[in-house]
Amino acid sequence: MDFIKWLQGRLTAHGRPLVVNRDWGRVSIEELKAFQRAHGIAVTGVADRKTIDALSRDPDASGNIHVAPRETMPPWMAELHRRMGLHEVRDNAALTAFLKVGRWLGNPRDLPWCGDAVESVIAKTLPQEALPANPFLAQAWASFGTDVAQPIFGAIGVIRWSASTGHVALSPASTAPQSTSWAATRPTRSTSPAFPGRSS
Repeated sequence: MDFIKWLQGRLTAHGRPLVVNRDWGRVSIEELKAFQRAHGIAVTGVADRKTIDALSRDPDASGNIHVAPRETMPPWMAELHRRMGLHEVRDNAALTAFLKVGRWLGNPRDLPWCGDAVESVIAKTLPQEALPANPFLAQAWASFGTDVAQPIFGAIGVIRWSASTGHVALSPASTAPQSTSWAATRPTRSTSPAFPGRSS
């Protein structure tokens, strides 16, 4: 079982009206906040240690403990991972529906959609984060979050091809190609509601 499924399942066990579908977004975050509020925990929407401890215990005071599995993928990365292999022509309807989670640039069949994809996953999994003014411009992501010397898993990587063009993606590895500017998103510093293993 992965952490997001565990987290949604424990929220449901504690009476929160939530579908356990491994889809961490605004609804799940709001239910986590409601749980925190009801249990006197600081309302952050982040599955911190106090929240995980409270969710681990059964609500019936039976003493049963449900240990949280370690999360291996930040939720914004998991969102893109679930859509790996979608093609802008062959899978246009599914890809377009996903990209409309955010502000949506337009049909991915006709437009470059790397910035749109990053904007969609950050908007969905971290709705409190301030996005770049033009999230569709790949290079706008270079100033998002905290700069890191080299890529870390889940960081936003920006490749600059010219003064006005480039590419943006999430880093699956820890080595950077030359001429790449890496910006770690704030969530890599544990502001993610479903990635408590990161340190701030």
